[in-house]
Amino acid sequence: MARYSIVPGVVFAEALRAGIEPDYVRDTIRRLGIKPPADGPQSWPWPVKILTLGRFEVLCEEQKLAFSGKAPRKVLAVLKAIVAGGGEAIAITNLVDGLWPDEEGDAGRKAFDVALVRLRRLLGNSEAVIVRDERVALNRDVCWVDAWAFARSVEMIEREEGTALALRRAGEQALRSYRGTFLPADPEDKSTVVMRLRLRDLLARLVSALGRQYEASGEWEAALACYRRGIDADELAEEFYQGVMRCHAAMGRAAEGMAAFRRLRQTLSVVLGASRRQTASSSSSCWLARDHGRTRSPAPSARSAGRQSRAACGFFWESVGHM
Repeated sequence: MARYSIVPGVVFAEALRAGIEPDYVRDTIRRLGIKPPADGPQSWPWPVKILTLGRFEVLCEEQKLAFSGKAPRKVLAVLKAIVAGGGEAIAITNLVDGLWPDEEGDAGRKAFDVALVRLRRLLGNSEAVIVRDERVALNRDVCWVDAWAFARSVEMIEREEGTALALRRAGEQALRSYRGTFLPADPEDKSTVVMRLRLRDLLARLVSALGRQYEASGEWEAALACYRRGIDADELAEEFYQGVMRCHAAMGRAAEGMAAFRRLRQTLSVVLGASRRQTASSSSSCWLARDHGRTRSPAPSARSAGRQSRAACGFFWESVGHM
């Protein structure tokens, strides 16, 4: 049981974020049983860590769960369903209906109860899963989930909770933490799809916000890397290609801007089955660098880049007109 209030937890979390004696800090947290703050970082000594972005892994006391034989499919399905709830407690009846649809009477509930016992044993912590008022949830003092942490970080940034520098660093950390699609190897049941779409929307908003900050300060390479990171995570997000093209235009790289345009057109054509004319029409309207070059007054250190941007945009639009 924790001996201290929430204040020490916040202090220790900041120490871990700053990289101040991390081994000593984690050891102290364990010895004193200090509870994590709501936004505790991944480096906190969580008894259970659940990674769902781009892969599915469970770490108990920093050791990855591995199964010598067949993995307990239903037990892991219960865990994934709870995670897909986004941090909210899930009605047990909904879990039973989704995971044991063919069971009659109380058989489904009994199967859930058995799976719950096995899940707690698998996680090595009887307090990892909480059942209250016929609802089930993960204990946030015990379990850390990367998808939940990502969503919380983006929402905090959008609420502008902190200094501009702190928010920017938080955004960069959140972007690095997004390793890919939520539970990519799992079937597309309703709760999983809803969570995937929510996270993808948060990613788009984060990339756009960070990219625009970099553009506003004339950090074109950083903005370019940001938008490319977004494309790596979601190759159909047209707004990320828009950012890439704006950055290339600002740096006078018309040929690379056109390459990004062609990649977008080809991707939309292959994935969505649209014709070359349709994809070219939809994506050419997103080349916002033309507006960027006309309306934004570049900083003194970026005036030459602004002139290059306008020249590159003119060349680009002339080229697109002949496609």
